[in-house]
Amino acid sequence: MACRFEVLVPANRPAEVDAARTALGHAERIESAWSVFDPASLLSRVNREAADGPVEVDGELLALLRRADRLSQLTEGAFDITATPLSRCWRWLDRSGTVPSPEALADARRSVGAHLVTLKASSDEEQDGGTLRFAHQGVELNLGAIGKGYAVGTVAGALADAGVQCALVSAGDSSVAAVGAPQGGWEIALRGQAARVWLSAGALSTSGAAEQGITVGGVRLGHVLDPRTGWPATGVTRVTVACPDPADADALSTGLLVGGPSLAERVLAGRDDVLAVFTLDGAARPHIMGRAAGARVEELR
Repeated sequence: MACRFEVLVPANRPAEVDAARTALGHAERIESAWSVFDPASLLSRVNREAADGPVEVDGELLALLRRADRLSQLTEGAFDITATPLSRCWRWLDRSGTVPSPEALADARRSVGAHLVTLKASSDEEQDGGTLRFAHQGVELNLGAIGKGYAVGTVAGALADAGVQCALVSAGDSSVAAVGAPQGGWEIALRGQAARVWLSAGALSTSGAAEQGITVGGVRLGHVLDPRTGWPATGVTRVTVACPDPADADALSTGLLVGGPSLAERVLAGRDDVLAVFTLDGAARPHIMGRAAGARVEELR
């Protein structure tokens, strides 16, 4: 996940500090199991072997993959955990960045899409795990746009189970979850968005395209790719999503960064549990959509 996990608890509560240390172990466990940078991880083994035949996965990974599939459908494919071949094609993985040839891009796109991954549960109980298989060689999974939020949520859940009533879990500067809150909520500054959020419950996740990119013909192309086209997403510099679940917030912030406000209108239609704060290219003020009961956004003027 390439970031620091932290738990903020009130001072002078040693029991809660001990609970926080224990809960943070879940982040290390998840990193060990799902890192694509560790050849010994379960996810690395899936990526090596799933094109040759079914690979057994545990219930935790199976459940997250099914959730990722639902979120991909909800965002009309703007969020997709199979998009790594596109990132490799654009050379974002080694941070060099280059526009691929049409032929190379077309080849990479053939290995992208949730329809290329088949999941089968081993029983009616999803917690028993199951198997995963890829349609062909070249398909890869990367949980970078949902795994961090899932880990934050797992740490938060462990804190709540331990009886902690007031804590804030954070991963880098992009994902946080509240376990209770001080009066008025936790103050979360939205970097580069001219806004802040007061979070009293639920989670918050931010995705941005300003950190890495290349300029071609005077046009800046960011590193966040649209899985549906293979090209960098445009129009949105940064988006923050608040909703009850940290993994959902993580995935939705990526999907809405790709799909923009037009996609957000469809995703948020009829929902009262998702708040989205957009920083649109060239705009001085944030574009705020939706609402979430545990989050109050304040525009900074």
